Amino acid sequence: MPLERLLRPAQLAGLAVLLVSALAMSGLAWRGVALRQQTVLSTEFERRSDQVYHGLMARLELYQAVLRTAAGYWAQFPLSGVGEWRALVQSSRITSRYPGVDGFAYAAAVPGDGVDQFTRDIRRRLWRDFSIHPAAPDVPDHMVITHIEPFDQVSRALGFDLASEPRRRQAVEMARDTGQVTLSSPLTLITGGQTGRDFLLVQPVFRADYPLETVEQRRRAIQGWLLLGLHANALFGALRADVDDPLFDIHVHAGGLNAETLVYGDAELSRKPTLVSQRTLDFAGQRWVVEIHRHLPAGAIWFGGTALAVLVACIGLSLTLTASAALLLVSREQSRRLARHAMTELTRAERALAAVTASVPGVIYRWLEQPAGGGFQFVAPQAGALFGVSPSALVEDWRRLPFLPEDLERWQASLGEAARSALPWEMEGRYLDAQGAVRWWKATATPLAGPEGVVFDGIIVDITELKEAEQVLVERERSYREMFERSSAVMVLLDPLAARIVDTNPAGLAFYGYPLEEMRGMETARISLLDEEGWERLRSRALQGQTDFYRSRHRLASGEVREVEVHAGPVAVSGRTYIHVIVHDVTDRERFQAELQEKTAKLAATNAELEQFSYIASHDLQEPLRTIASFLQLLQRRYDAQLDGEAREFIAFAVDAAVRLQTMIRDLLDYSRIGTRGGAFVPTDMDKELATTRSSLARAIDEAGAEIGGDRLPTVVADKVQMQSLLQNLIGNAIKYRRPDVPPRVQVSATEEEDRWVFRIADNGIGIEPQYFDRIFQVFQRLHSRDRFGGTGIGLALCRKIVQRHGGDIWVESTPGQGSAFLFSIPKR
Repeated sequence: MPLERLLRPAQLAGLAVLLVSALAMSGLAWRGVALRQQTVLSTEFERRSDQVYHGLMARLELYQAVLRTAAGYWAQFPLSGVGEWRALVQSSRITSRYPGVDGFAYAAAVPGDGVDQFTRDIRRRLWRDFSIHPAAPDVPDHMVITHIEPFDQVSRALGFDLASEPRRRQAVEMARDTGQVTLSSPLTLITGGQTGRDFLLVQPVFRADYPLETVEQRRRAIQGWLLLGLHANALFGALRADVDDPLFDIHVHAGGLNAETLVYGDAELSRKPTLVSQRTLDFAGQRWVVEIHRHLPAGAIWFGGTALAVLVACIGLSLTLTASAALLLVSREQSRRLARHAMTELTRAERALAAVTASVPGVIYRWLEQPAGGGFQFVAPQAGALFGVSPSALVEDWRRLPFLPEDLERWQASLGEAARSALPWEMEGRYLDAQGAVRWWKATATPLAGPEGVVFDGIIVDITELKEAEQVLVERERSYREMFERSSAVMVLLDPLAARIVDTNPAGLAFYGYPLEEMRGMETARISLLDEEGWERLRSRALQGQTDFYRSRHRLASGEVREVEVHAGPVAVSGRTYIHVIVHDVTDRERFQAELQEKTAKLAATNAELEQFSYIASHDLQEPLRTIASFLQLLQRRYDAQLDGEAREFIAFAVDAAVRLQTMIRDLLDYSRIGTRGGAFVPTDMDKELATTRSSLARAIDEAGAEIGGDRLPTVVADKVQMQSLLQNLIGNAIKYRRPDVPPRVQVSATEEEDRWVFRIADNGIGIEPQYFDRIFQVFQRLHSRDRFGGTGIGLALCRKIVQRHGGDIWVESTPGQGSAFLFSIPKR
C-alpha cells in the first residue's frame, strides 16, 4: 500500500523531516568517528616516533659516555697493552650488547717526522708485524689506529692512518680543536659496510696536566682519539625493529632532505605516507633529520571498519528506532574499546621507554640548572637499585642522594660552574649503599641552554670496581718496587721483545759492576752467555705466563765469568709484560763442591788404609803378642823350680802386659769398626735388649748383689748389636764402679721429647768429679789404677761413638760419693 495513503501529509512531512534529521545526524556521527580514529592513529604514531627519537638519543648519549669514561682511563694509562685494552672494551660491553657498533678503537697522534720511531715502539710493545697504511706522505701529522676490538672482526683496521682520508681527518681534527666528542660526516668503514652510510664517533684524549682553554693548547696536548665505528643500517635498523609495525618506516638524513644526504631508508617511497613526523637531532657536531612515516591503505580512516559500521548503523537508525538504539549501544561499546586500546598503547610505549632506560648500565637523569638553584627533572628507575632512593623522591629533593656530605656540596657547585662555562661536565665522588658500605660513583653530562635554564642530560655509573682495580694495581706495583729495591738477591727486569735490560736493583749493580745508567737499556747478550735457542725458549715461556729455572754463565763488567742459577718468570708493570729474573751466584759453591768431592775421595782412600790397618792390627799385631804370652807362660811352667821369686814376678808382669796389650788392640779394633762394620738400623725393642744385657752380666750381677730396675723402655730405630753393647758397657760400669759394702742399684729409664728419646742409666756408685766429665769419654783414659778397677779405659769412648753413629748425644751427671747418671739420646725416625 502506498505510504501516502497511510499517513497524512503532515505526518509524511514529519517523517521526511525525521529521516533528513536522522541522515544528517548519521553523517555527523560518521565524521566524528573517522576524526577520532584519525586522532588515535596520529597519537599512536607520535608516541612511536618519540620512542624512536629518544631511543636514538639515549643510545648516542651512552656511546658518548662510554667514550668519555674510556678517555679518562686512557689519559691515566697511556701505555696500556692489548690485554688491558681488551678488558676495558669487554667491561663496557658496548661492542657486544648494542647494535650498530662496528668496533671500538684508539688512534694515536703521531708527528710527521716521528713515524719510524712510532712504528718501532708499537712493534716492540704491542704488535710485532705492525705497519701504517695507507701511505699519506703529504699530511703534517698522522692519526694511526693502534688498539681495536673486537680484533677478530676488525683487525684489518689496525695501523690505518685516519689522516689519509678527508672525512676521517676532518672529524678527528674537529674533536681535537673543540675538545669534545665529534661525529663524522657519512663515510664507509674500513671493515666493510654500506657505501657512504657509516659514521665515526670521535673522542679526543689529551695528556694529563695540560691546559686546554685554547685551540692551540689543545693541539699541543692531544695524545690520541677514541673511535667508535657506527653502521647506520644496524643502528637505525635496531630502532626500527623495536617498533612492531610493518607499516612503520624511518628515513635518516645527514643534513638536508635530499637523496644525497640519505643515510638510512629507501631513496624513493613506493607510495605517499599517510602520517609523517620529523625530528631534528643535533649531536656531536652533526645534524640529523629523522623522518618517520606510517603508510595506511587509501580510505582506511574514512572507510575503515569502525567508520563504515557507524555509517551503516546511523542509516539503520534513520529507518527504525530500535535499530538505531542498538547501533548506538554498539557505537558506545566500540568507543570504550578504542579508549582502552589507546590506554594500552600508551602503557606499552611507557614500558618500552622504561626498558630502553633500564638497559643502560647506570642512572640516566636530566638536571635543570637555574639562577635560583637546580634539581632533577627526570631520574631513571635504576636509582632505586643503585642508591636505595626512588626516582620520584630524587625529583622532589635532589639532596636525598646518599652522597657523602662533602660530595653533596660539590655536586651543585660543580653543576653551576659547568652551566656558566657551557662545557661537558663530569664529577666523581662516594656514596653509601644500602648496607652502609662506601662506594664510588661517576657522573657525566652535556649542558644545553634552554628558555628555562641550562639542561644537563647525563648518566651516573658505579665505578667502585674500577677504583679498586686501580688501587690494587698501584699497591701491587709499589710492593713489587719495594721488594725489588730492598732485596739482597740479584734481580734484573728484562724486556722480552727488545732483549734488553729495563732495570736492576742495587744488589745487581754491585754484582755486575756497571752503573745504573749503563745497565738500563743494555742488551742481555752483554752479560748473559745463554745461547739464542735458550733465550727464545725463556722469552716464549714468559709471554705465556710460565716460570723457568736454568743454569748459565754471566759476564761481569770486569770480564770475569761467573756460574749462576737463574729463576725467571713474567711480571706485569705499568701494563707491560716483562721477565723478572733472580740470579744466584753459585761459582763458589761449585768450587766448594769440587773440593768436597776431592776431600771425600781422599777420605775414602784414608778409610781404606784404616781398614787395612785394622786387618793388620787384628792379625799381624796380635800374633806376636800371643806368641810372647805363650812362650813366657811355657818358660814359667818349665823353669819354675829354677826361678826365684823376683824372676817369677817379672815373667808374670810380662805375661800380663802382653795380654793387656792384646786386649787393648782388640778393643781399639772394635772401636774403629763401629762406623764401618755396623749393622742396619731396624726397629729395636730396648726392653728386649736390656733383658739380653742382664743375661750377659748375670755373673757380675750375682757377685755384686746388684739390682737392675727401671721403667718400660721404648722401641727405637737402631743397630741392635750396638744398642746391646751400649747398655752392657754402661750397666757394667755401674756395677764395676760401686762403693765398698754398698750393693749396686741401677735404674734404667727413658723420656720422650719432640724429636728424640733420652735414655738414663743411674747408679749409686762412687761418682765422678765434674772436671773429668769430658775426659772419661776419651780412648784409654782412666781415672783409677788398674789394681783397683780393671779394664782398658775404652768402654765409654766406645759408647760415645755408638751414640754419635745414631745421630745422638751422650753426657754424664754425677755427684761424687753418691752416684752417676749416664744419659744418651736416640733420634726418632
